[in-house]
Amino acid sequence: TASRALSFQIEDDAPVITDGAEFSTVTVDETFADNGSKNGDDTTNAVSIAASTQTVDQLFTVTEGADGVAPDAYVYTLTYDSDTTDLMGIVGDGDPVAIKLYGKGTNEITGKADGTALFTVTLNDDHGVAFKLTGNGSIQHPTGGTDSPDEVLSKAFEAIKVQLTVTDKDGDVTTASRALSFQIEDDAPVITAEVSADDIAAQQVDETALVDSSNEVAATATLDVSTAFEAQANYGADGQGQVDAYSFSFAEGETSAATGLYALGENGAQGGEISLYQASDGSLYGATAADGDHLFELSVSNKGEVTFELKGAIWHGDASDANDPQTLEGIASGKLTLDYTVYDADGDSATATLDLSELGGKITIYDDGPSIKGTVDAKAITAKKVDETAL
Repeated sequence: TASRALSFQIEDDAPVITDGAEFSTVTVDETFADNGSKNGDDTTNAVSIAASTQTVDQLFTVTEGADGVAPDAYVYTLTYDSDTTDLMGIVGDGDPVAIKLYGKGTNEITGKADGTALFTVTLNDDHGVAFKLTGNGSIQHPTGGTDSPDEVLSKAFEAIKVQLTVTDKDGDVTTASRALSFQIEDDAPVITAEVSADDIAAQQVDETALVDSSNEVAATATLDVSTAFEAQANYGADGQGQVDAYSFSFAEGETSAATGLYALGENGAQGGEISLYQASDGSLYGATAADGDHLFELSVSNKGEVTFELKGAIWHGDASDANDPQTLEGIASGKLTLDYTVYDADGDSATATLDLSELGGKITIYDDGPSIKGTVDAKAITAKKVDETAL
């Protein structure tokens, strides 16, 4: 009798995880219900927290293997490959700061800019994912201007993943991860304004000041046009960016606007009509041609002060009145506006406008007249005589 040992081996197996369904994008909007800023459709959107309509279970297909798994063997966590992102955060009045991720391997990842939490991604006990903007600051959207209030950032969030770890009954562990998809819509500032020139205090200039600087009258006057914009700018989640600005602008296709005033012609006659033109620095000037002499100039500061400076005499039609007044009420409507523009911290803007024709009656130009200085005294006249003999 003889015997020989047989040799057998049993290879273990382990759970297998493959990709399941795609993750539906989660969208949040910086336009909070209480910040008054706007979307592209000019409506207020209350969405600052958004949750996925699916659970992360659907992202994975698990083959448990021969050993089977315990009911609590499925462990979901949030993770990322790198804590750096392409995102920039804006906090308060500060400059944009790079956003870093915190919380790898937990059920909550936080995006922070210089230590301030700007958003969180959470995984709840039911394996649902939620994205929340904290309201402590905003995410910089790179495109500024008036055309991008709903600009979407999404690619930068692909770094955030959900990780599934499955352990079978004899301790074999399999891990897999899937990228989550989030996007943030931008908001833009809003100006709530009743634009009216009614409360702008009228001012005057006098041609006398062009030849007599010692006179009490002046050739320069300043209008406070900020009172025309009874407005409160709401800068939205991004906060205020660059300084609010005032400027003049012509309607599309327009390069001049008639004023209803005329230059002084030869021998006091009515000269050519004065129109407003725009200089390279954005100021306006009144002249009979674009390349003509400046008879007056208008400039505006970012404080909303419009300065009118008389540079030369204009034609006044009433020769019987040495103080004949003329105004700019004849400025053509719909051609030229005074614009008030506000900017948020990532460059989005909003503008309120005042038609410049509404300012015309706020500036009066008074004529001057000739004057004779000295005293009248007949004693200074030298006496002369005639003689009838000469007849």
